Formats: sequence, structure tokens, C-alpha cells
Amino acid sequence: MNDKAQTILTAALGEAELHGYEKVTRSGVAKRADVSEGLVNVYFETMEKLRDRIVQHAVEVENLTVIAQALGRKHLFVTGMEPGLKIRALNTLT
Repeated sequence: MNDKAQTILTAALGEAELHGYEKVTRSGVAKRADVSEGLVNVYFETMEKLRDRIVQHAVEVENLTVIAQALGRKHLFVTGMEPGLKIRALNTLT
């Protein structure tokens, strides 16, 4: 992943933490990353693909807030995740 795509993904993760990963918008990500909405599309094509990548990245960096959101939605990328990480993420909800 190149630097610009990483910047966009980091911004998207921040938006997901703030608003929930399912409520992330292209315009919100673009504004936070200081790029055009079109550039978000170039790297992630669709909002579904971007949201999937947000969840995958949240697991990679152990962003417990976004992982807990994804667990609540039974997202594919968190169903087979390590049990200890699931527990830590769910504990953020209490």
C-alpha cells in the first residue's frame, strides 16, 4: 500500500472510531485525509470495499472500538479473530 492509500485508510479508521464504521462517508474520509473524494474511489473503489478494509485494518492495529462495532455487526473479518482480542474489544463496551 502506498503512502496516499495509507493516509486515506488512517483517516477512514479515525472516522469509523468517531462515527461508526458503517456510517463512514467518502466525503468525511476525504476531508480528514485532505484528498479529493475521487482519490478515495481510486484506491478503494466502493464504500463497501473501504468499510471492509477499515475493519481489516482495525484488527491489524488492534483498534478495539472499531473491532467492537464490527463484532456487533458480525462482520466477516472479525468472526474468526483471536478470542482474546474479541474479549478486549467487547470490554470497551462496558
